[in-house]
Amino acid sequence: MSITDRYGLPITTSSPVAAERFQDGMDALLSFGVDAEQCFAKALQIDERLAVA
Repeated sequence: MSITDRYGLPITTSSPVAAERFQDGMDALLSFGVDAEQCFAKALQIDERLAVA
């Protein structure tokens, strides 16, 4: 099963939780949120092979 973001673009992870944290990070980044880095760090903690974070 391929995991995608809300726009249908592939996310290189097998973890739905890591994908959610990555999407949270992208949302924060695009809205100039201060917690984008924390969201990306959480995604990498869950799946250190997540290539996009």
